[in-house]
Amino acid sequence: MKSTDIQELLQRYANGERLFSGIYLNDELINLDLQDIDLSSANIDCSNAERCNFSRANLSSASFGECFLYQANLSDANLSHSHLGQCSFEEANLSGANLQGASLEFVSFNGANLTQANLSEAVLGGADFRGANLSGANLLNAVNSREIDDQDLGARWVEMLKQEVILSSTIMPDGSIISNV
Repeated sequence: MKSTDIQELLQRYANGERLFSGIYLNDELINLDLQDIDLSSANIDCSNAERCNFSRANLSSASFGECFLYQANLSDANLSHSHLGQCSFEEANLSGANLQGASLEFVSFNGANLTQANLSEAVLGGADFRGANLSGANLLNAVNSREIDDQDLGARWVEMLKQEVILSSTIMPDGSIISNV
């Protein structure tokens, strides 16, 4: 995987290029506007991407290191099958984002907007959704862990969601629709 310098990426992006599939980024991405960019299958090993605009970006099958995405805009972004373990999306906008099949273990979504987000089949073990808005989100067949099929653990996780998260017409892992507002 070829490492791409952020200044080179920004110059190419400014010139209208949007396809950067499979690249390796190892730079800070603070306050950057990268809407509509294609970083599918990219390895993004940045420590900080706060307030970055990734709206409508294709980040499918991308792998993020422990990245801090505080107040980042990922609305309508495609993050399906991406690996986001231990990232922080605190107060981020993920409304309408596609996180289907994503690995979200130990991710922080504190205060994040996940309205209408698709988290179906996502792995959510240890993910923190306190204060997040999951109204209209789809969690169908989301699991706590790929390795463990513990229904009691899953039931406790769903109960925690019902108490600590904003749910309105939210599709839960078992297909039930929950509202707590």
